[in-house]
Amino acid sequence: MAGNDTLFGQSGNDTLNGGDGIDKLVGGAGTDTLTGGLGADTFYYGSAVADSPATAANDTITDFVHAVDKIDLSSIDANTGSGGDQAFLFGGQNANTVANSITWSESGGNTIVRVDVDGNATADFQIRLTGVNLGLTASDFVL
Repeated sequence: MAGNDTLFGQSGNDTLNGGDGIDKLVGGAGTDTLTGGLGADTFYYGSAVADSPATAANDTITDFVHAVDKIDLSSIDANTGSGGDQAFLFGGQNANTVANSITWSESGGNTIVRVDVDGNATADFQIRLTGVNLGLTASDFVL
C-alpha cells in the first residue's frame, strides 16, 4: 500500500503492512505482525493489555525506526491501582520490569518492550521489535 493509511487488525493473528507513507497500525487482539514500511508510522495500542500479553503470544513490529516511528501506549492506564488514567514512566533499557513503567531489553536478536500496569514490577504487556541496537528513548513512545 502507498499513502497515509490507517490499518486495523481483528481478533485473529493479523499481518498488517502500511507500505509507503505515514501510517497508523492497530493490531487489536491476537498475535499480530505489524510492518509500517517507509515513513513515520505509529503503532497504536488501545486500553486492553491483553492485545499483546507478556507471553509468546505478543505482537511483533518488524521495522521500527528510532526517532522516526512511534509506539502509542497513551490509551493504557499505567497504574490500574489508582483512579484515573496515569501515564507510564520510561524506565529505559533494563532487563527487569519496573512498576508502572515501560522498559526494554535485547534478547535473541530482538528488542523486547515490557509494560507493567499493576505496580508489581512484572510485565503485563509486551511487544517484540525485530532487531537490536535500536537505541529506544522516551521520545519513541506516546506515553
